[in-house]
Amino acid sequence: MNRKEIKERAKEILHKNFWKTIKPYLIVMIISFIVTTILHPNPDISSTLINFVEGIILYPLYIGLRVFSLKVIRKGEYDDIQIFMSYKRIIIIVGLMILINFFTFLWTLLLVIPGIIAALSYSMAPYLMADGKEDPLECIRESKKMMYGYKWDYFKFMFSFFGWLLISVVAFWYVFPYYMISESIYYDELKKLSKIN
Repeated sequence: MNRKEIKERAKEILHKNFWKTIKPYLIVMIISFIVTTILHPNPDISSTLINFVEGIILYPLYIGLRVFSLKVIRKGEYDDIQIFMSYKRIIIIVGLMILINFFTFLWTLLLVIPGIIAALSYSMAPYLMADGKEDPLECIRESKKMMYGYKWDYFKFMFSFFGWLLISVVAFWYVFPYYMISESIYYDELKKLSKIN
């Protein structure tokens, strides 16, 4: 996987129709900020239940954002409403969220490194669900197949954005869409290599 080419293509897509591309990401960022602020008024207080409720509210939105990203990179379609359409599948989306967190937690019980490897293995599952898969377990299984032999490559891909993360405090409105579009292209290329329908 050529990280440089993926990131260059992402920049081209982002700059081609800048406002149309960036608007859904801004909407999701604002909603996420509002939900997090309401549910976590005191940052010192952490609750598993609150985190779960937050996941139920926001995870379908994140899947919807992946649906939008895939449509942009594949067909050049900019339909803002896509980010909200995944709420129709909220039960299976929440099921995917629970399974990913549960399996990752189990691997983390062994050691931190197995937990990180597991998280990398499951990283494409949300994209597979955004791409139309309905079975959470199938998404996880196919993600593991896709990531076989590519976990280290994907880790390097994510780490290549480290410099951008340093400036994301002042430019998060740009960095977040740039990363999401790049990751969507990475998924699309990996899917072709894996020959997964």
